[in-house]
Formats: sequence, C-alpha cells, structure tokens
Amino acid sequence: MKIVGFMKFYNEESKGNLERALKCLDSICDEIVVADDGSTDNSVKIAEKYTKHIIKFDEPNLPKELERKQEMLEYTLKLNPDWILWIDGDEILEARAKEGIKELCEFGDSFNIDGFAFHEINLWRSECWYRLDNAYNNLWKINLWKNNGELRFDTSTGLHKQQHPLGISKFVPTNIQLIHYGFSSEKLIIDKYLMYKKLGQKGWALNRLIDERTLQLAPANLSWFPDYAKPELIPKPKPMSMEEWLKLVKRYENEGNNRNSSL
Repeated sequence: MKIVGFMKFYNEESKGNLERALKCLDSICDEIVVADDGSTDNSVKIAEKYTKHIIKFDEPNLPKELERKQEMLEYTLKLNPDWILWIDGDEILEARAKEGIKELCEFGDSFNIDGFAFHEINLWRSECWYRLDNAYNNLWKINLWKNNGELRFDTSTGLHKQQHPLGISKFVPTNIQLIHYGFSSEKLIIDKYLMYKKLGQKGWALNRLIDERTLQLAPANLSWFPDYAKPELIPKPKPMSMEEWLKLVKRYENEGNNRNSSL
C-alpha cells in the first residue's frame, strides 16, 4: 500500500508551522507532494528536506486555490498512490495517526470506502487550548482519499469552496483528531482577518475571527501531540472585547504598512 502526502503552503516556516506539518506527513507517508504559493521565507528550503516533489507558484491566489490543487492532484496521481493524505501547512494529525492511517486505508480497501473525515481541533491563542463556540468545533474535513480513478477538484473560483476532491462517494468519520494551528496566536488570527477582509469577506464569517463574546475554550488532550509538537502549557486565555481586538488589528496593520514602506 502506498500513501502519498498532499500539502500546499505559503510562508508557514516563518509562522513556526511548516516543519511540524512535514514531520507529520513524513511519519505516515511513503512520498510527499507539496505546492508553494510563492513563499518569501525559508518554506521551500524546509520542504526540500522532506521531498523532491515541489510545485512552485509565483504568489498566493486563494480564489484559485482549487485550480492549483487540481494541478497538485494530477502530479500526485502520477506517483500511483493507493491513498492520498491531505493536511494544510498549519495542521498536524494527532500522534496515533502514525499507525491509525494505515489501518484506515486497509479498512477502506476492505469495505469500498473512498474517504475518511477528521474532526478539526482549532487551537485558540495558544497551543494547548481549543475553541468550542461560534462553529469553531463543528468542522469535519475529508483528509484521506482513496485513489479510485474518480478524484478531481471543482476548479471554480471563490473563497471557502469544498477543499476535498469530487469523486468521493462513500466516506466515514474517524476518531483521529486534526489539529489546526492557524488561530494559535493573536497575530495569526489577525493575519487571517486582514487577509480575508482584503479578499472581500464580510459579516459574520469575517467578524467571528475577532469576536470572543461567547468564547468557550477546552484544554487540549496532551496525548494528541507527538513528541515534536508537545505544547507549552499556559493559563486559559481570557476573552477580549471587539474594541481590544480592533486596536490590535490596527496596530498590526500599521506595523505591516511601516515595514512595506521601508522596503
């Protein structure tokens, strides 16, 4: 059985995420295919330590993300995988996935299952607390895909499109957690807020990134984390008001403008 990892990233090395994500895939997969969206940090150099299969794009283009993932998929299928394991550059699977993924693939082959869904844990303002409210704990992602000859992406443009390929007709949930670091610091949250705001996102989908009025956090289970990702334990973050968040947004925005003007 051949499992190929599948990951697209942009500047995840400077955010402290990329090597952790690549170690996750490296512990499970036989080969790894990555795509870089024109990173300006050392992301490509880090990726080169784990794979020779690197697709390079000139710059990020979220509205055309699925078009790029289709290009990645076509490359990946040439490696003749039995299964494809997708994670983002700011994610890992919990520690027991090292053995569990292979067991899922064997189960899938035996019972004609095309994919497996994983519950996403959104770490919030830390690496040891995760968020429950405001739909943050509701997401399941189909991250493990069988190469059934039907896989392809809907390449229409836009934000928040289905991120797994078409052609997965039968999938089942797993009890393996997918751990997401994209909200694990105030800066990362604000970076996402500014990015989606620039792309035209509005309303609840945008504002919930800095809305902690209903904040509910739970402690992450330390057994989820492999040795290379053991978190630093900190007290539970206290909710901030929208006014406090908007002040932080303005500060980070001004710092970014000042950096750009000095170049």
